[in-house]
Amino acid sequence: MIPDPLHPAIVHFPIVLAVLTPLLAAGAFWAIHSGRLPDRSWLGIVILQVVLVGTAWIATETGEREEDRVERVIAERPIEEHEEEAERFLTLAALVLPLAAAGMLVGRVGAINRALTIALSVAALGAAGFAGHSGGELVYRHGAAMAYPAYRWRTRNTTITTTTIEGGCLGQMKTPRILGASLSTARARVAGRWPSTIGDLSPPPPPEPRAHAIDRREDR
Repeated sequence: MIPDPLHPAIVHFPIVLAVLTPLLAAGAFWAIHSGRLPDRSWLGIVILQVVLVGTAWIATETGEREEDRVERVIAERPIEEHEEEAERFLTLAALVLPLAAAGMLVGRVGAINRALTIALSVAALGAAGFAGHSGGELVYRHGAAMAYPAYRWRTRNTTITTTTIEGGCLGQMKTPRILGASLSTARARVAGRWPSTIGDLSPPPPPEPRAHAIDRREDR
């Protein structure tokens, strides 16, 4: 069964590969130049980079397909920022690929390209971090997941219990758990349907205890 949306299920693959690539490339570089591995062992780094570019391209394409859908619930600006970060990551990852392929050459030329592969893959890792961060903000700060019916159903049917002590009384109330939505977005979604705002999760004051009411009548 294909996930819907597909983009969140794909994006983690290029991020993980972006972390692994400079580490494995550095290890291969050391092993080759110390004579522990032959030059052809660098082929593993080339294959890894091909997979990285491929998954990054798929993640970018699936994200663009979801753009119109998400724009219905959040502002356009954070979506554009995430798209720019993702394209920057894809560009850097694509630039690493020919360098990694040239690293298969023997001698000084191959060594230089292997070193450049490591350096540029570190830059691609930084770009992946920014893209992942902006994507996380879309979900957990701006509430992009509210664009999907399955998420909205889970939000309506998932509650948390808030316990407060106010006026000497212990009170409890249930409020919706807004998973991945900002407080402002959550407040807009539940306005008029719940007895408190999501901003502070504070319940209305509980009724005055019966014992207090009796004491006041006796004082009169």
